[in-house]
Amino acid sequence: ASTGGSLLPPVMGAAAFIMAEYTGIPYRDIALAAIIPAILFYLPIYLQVHLRAVKTGLQGLRPDEIPNLFTTLSNGWLFIVPLIAISWSLLDGYTPAYSAVYGLMAVFAVSMLKSATRLDPKAIYETLAVAATRMIPVVGACAAAGLVIGGITMTGLASKFSYLVFAIAGDNLYLSVCVAAAVTLLLGLGMPTPSAYILAAVLISPVLYDLGLPTLPSQLFLFYFAVMSALTPPVAVAAYAASAIANANPLEIAVNAVKISVGAFVVPFAFLFNNALLLDGTPTEIVFSFVFACFGIGCLAIAVEAYIIRPLKPWVALILAGSGLLMLVPVWQIVVCAAGVAGLIIIYEIVGSRPKAAR
Repeated sequence: ASTGGSLLPPVMGAAAFIMAEYTGIPYRDIALAAIIPAILFYLPIYLQVHLRAVKTGLQGLRPDEIPNLFTTLSNGWLFIVPLIAISWSLLDGYTPAYSAVYGLMAVFAVSMLKSATRLDPKAIYETLAVAATRMIPVVGACAAAGLVIGGITMTGLASKFSYLVFAIAGDNLYLSVCVAAAVTLLLGLGMPTPSAYILAAVLISPVLYDLGLPTLPSQLFLFYFAVMSALTPPVAVAAYAASAIANANPLEIAVNAVKISVGAFVVPFAFLFNNALLLDGTPTEIVFSFVFACFGIGCLAIAVEAYIIRPLKPWVALILAGSGLLMLVPVWQIVVCAAGVAGLIIIYEIVGSRPKAAR
């Protein structure tokens, strides 16, 4: 879930801002296009975690341990104001630099409202110093981007790489896209997301363009897999960070993370071939695609866990997974038929789990 933070609007990861600079597409358009994919990223994760908790008997907090919502909001509302300021300025068309300034102004303003959060000159200086330090990786990635792009352009490596992909996949669109996804994951192993995205954008995006795919879907496709490389074995940088916290085997964490986020590996293919999921289409197309994509990705999550109210038989889970994947296809006849099959399976399992006396 934390890995997906880079994919979540309105303030996405550093690679999204690099994408805006590299492609010339306004960040606002990138953030708006990423809304539905972000929902589709987190929906199956939430569903799988819930189903696994039910299946294994895990319990949540007791009612008396849950913090009161209104008390929490009354004490912490001022932390939301800077986020609103940044989001509003980004969506209003301001550059990321201007938006950051508005965010800083909002932070300083709301911090003065309570004595516990009030910033003195020393705290302001330390805050700016920490912010500058955390910007170093981003600045380094941007500087490296220029060197990488210049070197690849001058040597003609990009065209050679395109030739290599076409040599493997031929002129098959779907196979070429799968090869592009696999190469992006390989390029990102052990690398920060901005660096992984830069390499993928320079080396692989020409391949996607040659296949006739639009710029924004292609770049978001590469961005997603650059992010997912952080939890993909065998390197799985994010899993090593989690293992230090959980005191567990990093490879085991990585395998479970991939299983829980299996839907995230499917989402990029869905919006690459169905641009309505990027808010590019009529309202009817967007709503239709979003609703059935949520249902489909949810069915895939259920199939991976092989559990609804009771354990699923392997063949039932397989059919449910296939139906879920077919609901992501941009052909409404296939989508409706797949949704019907999945709906019947879910109803059958729910009804079948009831005691006979209750039926």
